[in-house]
Amino acid sequence: MAVFKSAIGTISGKIGGLVYRNRNGKTYVSKAPRAGTRSFDPERQKRENKFGMSIKIASAIYGNTTLKQIWANESGKSKGAVHNIIMKEIYSQLDESNPTDIGCILPNFGFELGGQIKFREKELFIETTDFGSSIQIDFAKEKMLQATGIIIMADPGNHNDTPLTVYPINSGIMQVNECKALTFSIQMYATNLVSYLSYQKQGVYLSLVTLDSEGNAVHYSEGIKGLDDRTIKI
Repeated sequence: MAVFKSAIGTISGKIGGLVYRNRNGKTYVSKAPRAGTRSFDPERQKRENKFGMSIKIASAIYGNTTLKQIWANESGKSKGAVHNIIMKEIYSQLDESNPTDIGCILPNFGFELGGQIKFREKELFIETTDFGSSIQIDFAKEKMLQATGIIIMADPGNHNDTPLTVYPINSGIMQVNECKALTFSIQMYATNLVSYLSYQKQGVYLSLVTLDSEGNAVHYSEGIKGLDDRTIKI
């Protein structure tokens, strides 16, 4: 750094690669700081994209009260730590080139359940078969049933839309009985329906959960995934 008195008056600011500052009647000159540069790294960009997608999917799972409770019960952790546990699991199984096709939204394999997911106009229908044949339902404790999960949507038709949208979904609550075939419906409200139909790819992930009289999760089924007009057990 140099110090000088200018014959043409006070000089301040940046000129070329130098910066002039005035202090106590003197002008100080120093080299201008170099602008930070960050070279493009395709692998780092992929990791950042995958991380962002994982957070969005994990947040939707965590935002589903029933799923959050299942993860908290299985992990034995406080609900505050559950989000990070979910995020790590989703990150480990996510393919950022096809984010609607994740492995599972559940911490473990649930009880076996036959069924399929269908989309009809404004509703998602979940048709199950053989409910209760592979588990022992405690009818004194397990009073209700609910289909619960998330919808993942990617590749919007409108480029102004968010590249990835995820939100939790729940059916109405049904009383437990001994019938083996059940049908649940999830209403797609106007905003969600428009969003659902505007994306090129959709993934629906659901589980059937038994609840006690206070609405707490007791048992959960294996996942059912609706993807590109196919229904897959997961």
